[in-house]
Amino acid sequence: METKAIDSYKIYSEKIPLQIHIYSQRGQPVPFYHLSLLNITPETKRTIERIRNDIITGLSFDISQKQGKQGEEEIKEQFREKLSALIEGQFAGADQDTVELITDYIITTSLGLAELEFLLNDQQLEEIVINGAGINVWVYHKKYG
Repeated sequence: METKAIDSYKIYSEKIPLQIHIYSQRGQPVPFYHLSLLNITPETKRTIERIRNDIITGLSFDISQKQGKQGEEEIKEQFREKLSALIEGQFAGADQDTVELITDYIITTSLGLAELEFLLNDQQLEEIVINGAGINVWVYHKKYG
């Protein structure tokens, strides 16, 4: 199928750079919205998943005392501190920006709505539709529909 690029722009979720590509495909009634995130190797991705699993199983929070936005921020900060230490141990040669990027990625994909949080940071989206697990997410773009 023939595809044609319509637009491309960059947004950020925390400190994570996200590249948005909008393109049309011949014979398709609506344009496609493609979000590209971290360009990481499969080995690094496995390490990140291992860190996520280690930190999630090893953390405990007293969430009964933490409600609302302030409680959410406290949990994120505790999570961030423990994650940063673990990441610095796993990626010994990584600079501070890389540690922060990986930390933000793990926090965003572990708390809240996971990868959907990335879509919520695109101010050009008007609507996000989830029809079920394993089915592509539909979005309504303010400019392109």
